[in-house]
Amino acid sequence: MLNAEKEFMVDFFGLEPGEIEDISYTRQSDKRPVLRVILTNDHDPCPDCGCPHPRVKEYIPKKIKYADGTGRDCILLYHARRFKCPACHRTYYEPSPFVQKKGKIADKVVFDILKDLKDYNQTFASVGRKYCVSATTVSNIFDAHVEIPRKKLPSLLCIDEVYAMKTQGSKYVCLLLDFEKQTPVDLLPNRWLPSLLEYMSLIPEEERLGVKAVCFDMYPAYRKMVKACFPNAIGVVDRFHVMQEFTRRLTKVRIRVMSRTRARRERLKEEMKAVESDFPRERYRDDPCWQRISADWQKTSDQYYVLKHFHWLLSKDEDLDIFDPGREGQYNRHFQKYMTLLQLREILLGIDPELEEAVRLKRVLTHMYESGTYDKAGEQLFNETYVAFRNSSIKEMNGFSRTMKEWRDEIFNSFNTVTVEYMVNRRSEYTIKSVRLHNGIIENRNKMIKCMKHNSYGFTNWVRFRNRVMYVLDPKATYSLEPRFGSKAVKKKKNK
Repeated sequence: MLNAEKEFMVDFFGLEPGEIEDISYTRQSDKRPVLRVILTNDHDPCPDCGCPHPRVKEYIPKKIKYADGTGRDCILLYHARRFKCPACHRTYYEPSPFVQKKGKIADKVVFDILKDLKDYNQTFASVGRKYCVSATTVSNIFDAHVEIPRKKLPSLLCIDEVYAMKTQGSKYVCLLLDFEKQTPVDLLPNRWLPSLLEYMSLIPEEERLGVKAVCFDMYPAYRKMVKACFPNAIGVVDRFHVMQEFTRRLTKVRIRVMSRTRARRERLKEEMKAVESDFPRERYRDDPCWQRISADWQKTSDQYYVLKHFHWLLSKDEDLDIFDPGREGQYNRHFQKYMTLLQLREILLGIDPELEEAVRLKRVLTHMYESGTYDKAGEQLFNETYVAFRNSSIKEMNGFSRTMKEWRDEIFNSFNTVTVEYMVNRRSEYTIKSVRLHNGIIENRNKMIKCMKHNSYGFTNWVRFRNRVMYVLDPKATYSLEPRFGSKAVKKKKNK
């Protein structure tokens, strides 16, 4: 029957009961538990001459830190045998199952730390608190065991920038993503055209020729880079970024209408005060002129209220369930009655002809994406949408037609569909789907990168940040069992 200490050693470190010669349990002055361990002498042969019967010269106590991940730590005092070969007089230690050479933290703890760092919500500090080590120690462990190389360029490539850390004078880092595998290819320190061209020039030409399509936003440097470095690829600007550009222009129209409405409301308020000054007390309420101005002021106030608090209804499609006429309304304190979202939207569209026309053009743009195909019919639909925006009397919508003309090829290329495999469930069951190339996946990964940045209050080490992003975003990315380099103390000692 094993005692509690032996059971712990068997469970935590994966030892066999016969490998433990002696074990004892004590506590230090700071009440930290100390586990003294001596392993069974297996008489490891001499690594130089192979002598099978070395003698034990001495026992060297080695302090090893370990923790179970609950915020409690313990000291493992491992009495390591130091052998001396009777033939060649070489001295050497018995192999340790607890730590690697010159290590002071148990391998089990090191690997648990690296596994926890797979979660983008975890920081070096939070993992350090969990395993009773400093954030610096966790970052050093990560640097020693994790180095993710660049992946091979895929046939379908997505490119996008994310505001993460300042590197080489740039506020943005550039993420390259495999659309099919949904895994990162590489992370670049900036999105400048010279840097992108230099980076791509270092990649073999046969690898770049295999890229068939590149999806990006409306950043001109990406388009120039694709044309220069990927001769067999088409550039694609997906629906999300086009609609995002349209929404920016729609917001400008809404703000201008809102400013006019507010100015009219203030003007009517001044007219009401002028009429009120001509009457004693509240006699002005019976005056027809005041009643007319008051009604106009109330209507304008209602319009301004809806513009300020329900402007988000302009970006919603009219066929959504929230605009169902039979849907039950909610009580609105401003109107002092129950109002449905459909009623509020009708008030919005009745405020100004510009808003009504902008929403109509939004329906035209949505129809283009829902019905557009990569053929003559889709090209004709694109041209009709372009003409509708070009003929608009709204300057923002007319400007959007110039954007469509400038990015015509990339927008039309987004109608093309690609066949990809999608995982159906966690049992690794896949299904094949035909989808349009889009940047939705990379936008999701950008959100994870921003979470890492916010949780850790930013990064200052670019190499560490890049490896952490590549390590987190790729489920198959792993760490090396052997550290790539020793501790800084060991390096300094060697340099001396």
